[in-house]
Amino acid sequence: MSDITEKPIPPEDPRFLSGSESLFRATSVAVEALRTLPTTARPIVDAADVKVPEGYTVEAIVAGLSFPCGMTVADDGTVFVAEGGTTWPTRPWMPSRLLRIDVDGTAKVLARESEGGLRGVAWHGGYVYAMAKGGYKTRLLRFDAETGERTVLLDTMPDGGWHEPGGPVFGPDGLLYFGQGSVAQQGVIEPSGFTVDLARHPDAHDVPGADVTLTGDNVWSFDPIVPYAEMRQTGAFKPYATPAKKDEVIKGEMWCSTGVWRCKPDGSEAELLA
Repeated sequence: MSDITEKPIPPEDPRFLSGSESLFRATSVAVEALRTLPTTARPIVDAADVKVPEGYTVEAIVAGLSFPCGMTVADDGTVFVAEGGTTWPTRPWMPSRLLRIDVDGTAKVLARESEGGLRGVAWHGGYVYAMAKGGYKTRLLRFDAETGERTVLLDTMPDGGWHEPGGPVFGPDGLLYFGQGSVAQQGVIEPSGFTVDLARHPDAHDVPGADVTLTGDNVWSFDPIVPYAEMRQTGAFKPYATPAKKDEVIKGEMWCSTGVWRCKPDGSEAELLA
């Protein structure tokens, strides 16, 4: 059992994104110690609370993670865990980290992600692949499983909104499959839906995967980023407060919203599947 904690580091500190192991503490404790944790949010971590089929047992291995949202296991049993850092995709709060837990229980920070956070992860051939969101684009990343060296394979999926990327997963064909959710809920940026942080991402909008002809119908809403709210019109596949015109054609793009893609492990020969 480990309790992973870290001293707060100001963003301007160069160590904030360094991945320095000296800023990472993992302490093995007895099961009894997990019943009286010094936190009001969850003072007890009891693996017996998890219901599993007969014949199975559950053991707490790591506690104290910051929004863990992905895990993968290497062939030798090494476990990699992605900490998203925050549940709100456009507003990073805690640092997003990729943790490595060796078979002997040794834990360390393998890498950090500065903008937004890591989501799903997959191990393949000595690398950890990860989807990460934050800003206007979702990223497909590759980390060296030993050194943590980071490579951006793709930085192309429209983002800046609520919905999450999916994957990555490797298929039996050896190709890498991944997806990206929509920016808004219905293709239209609406403040009432809390789908986009308009102050940070005013240009965020959905992108269709095939040509779409608009009807010219627009959604009216109060502008939340002006002192005295005014009514704005917003059309489908448009940034907020940008109206659509009747019979306007929005061209479909390879890198669209709500898409599923696949590519080679090095990020090449990507294709849109759906």
